[in-house]
Amino acid sequence: MAAAVACLSVCVSLGASPVSLGEVGSAVPGVRLIGAPDDMRTGDSSAFVGDFNGDGFDDVLIGASGDPASAEGRAYLVYGTGATSSAVSLESLASRGIVFEGIAVGDEAGFSVASAGDFNGDDFDDLLIGAPGADPLGRADAGEAYLIFGSIALPQVIDLANVGTPAVPGIRIVGRTEGDRAGFSVSFAGDMNGDGRTDVAVGAPQADFNGTSQGGEVYLLYGSATLTGTVDPGVTPVAGAILESREIDRLAGSSVSTAGDFNGDGFDDLVIGGPGTEGSGLKGKVYLVCGCQFLTNPVNLDNVGAGVTGVTYIGAVNDFAGRVAAYAGDINRDGLDEVLVGAPNAGSGRAYLLGGQGFVASPASLEGIAAAADGIIFEGISPEDHAGLAVFTAGDVTGDGLDDLLIGAPEVDASPEVNAGAAYLVHGTTASSLPATPLSLATVG
Repeated sequence: MAAAVACLSVCVSLGASPVSLGEVGSAVPGVRLIGAPDDMRTGDSSAFVGDFNGDGFDDVLIGASGDPASAEGRAYLVYGTGATSSAVSLESLASRGIVFEGIAVGDEAGFSVASAGDFNGDDFDDLLIGAPGADPLGRADAGEAYLIFGSIALPQVIDLANVGTPAVPGIRIVGRTEGDRAGFSVSFAGDMNGDGRTDVAVGAPQADFNGTSQGGEVYLLYGSATLTGTVDPGVTPVAGAILESREIDRLAGSSVSTAGDFNGDGFDDLVIGGPGTEGSGLKGKVYLVCGCQFLTNPVNLDNVGAGVTGVTYIGAVNDFAGRVAAYAGDINRDGLDEVLVGAPNAGSGRAYLLGGQGFVASPASLEGIAAAADGIIFEGISPEDHAGLAVFTAGDVTGDGLDDLLIGAPEVDASPEVNAGAAYLVHGTTASSLPATPLSLATVG
């Protein structure tokens, strides 16, 4: 199998649309990161992780979860250098980064990766790696996540089994019971409790609650200068909360992300996706949970908007809304942060941009946000494009002071290629009125 292009970073104005990704690093300024062969699934996940090694350049983390039947999975940290055009082989990083290696076959290490901000307050940015197939403490497929503290002194290859030891300072966050698949999603959570430290969140979408199958849950850990070693949520006494759904097959925690300060109260908020199992007949759900100084533990996600401050957004039957969710920045420069939510099974796929006006009445219909001027709906072009299967903030690509968006559609046909896939870069706008009907991604560019 040929080596995969894991990730690419386009560094300057892109000019005309569309852009061929095959030209990145040559005709299009940027960096190509070339992955490994043999079904390592390089590029399963990727994230900007800040300046992990303190050299003044921001770094990138690439997940390669591998075939669960034959590989442990891994993640590649690539240090920034200031280069604007190059190609980097992830298999020969050497001093250009770190390779984090999974512990056992089937762990799926690197299935999810994220920045952790500066969790321990040492002025180095930290990172998160999820391994949802791991068997911590003898719990089959309980999953775990690794929070690794930034440093200038780490080796070039790290066995994730050593995270939380003096050799690799950090924290192992383990799933509570067999089959939870903790680490399916991981995220920076902003500062939810207002203590000045950054928090992190780990999704375990197949966790059960008192016999409620696959309701799902999220572990929230507040930033700490002293926490290290192994954290067993619900057992280890740590500052934070468990946010759980008690609805059968909800799969809450399939995605999790900071929502920034969505409602403008000075506390960062959290968005959690609960798409429901495919074919279950459930409508996708997205829980927007507001940050506050004292968050009740545990948090029943089924009460968000009715007892738990926040909003529950509800999609359509089997649309898989909430399979992905991401912080979107402030795309209209109104001082409030927005959130981007994918619903890849909604016809050709959709992405919903939520926010800009703070919390709305809960529950709220995702289908109704455009008509109510509470957001924007982006719609895929052709059936089975699965637009919205990946959504990200792109930062301010154009330098106009407005944050931009990226929406992935992995099964777009680009003649003559079938399912070649496409990503749409949507620019921020200060337009005073929002479109009242869905916007086709065909209009992008």
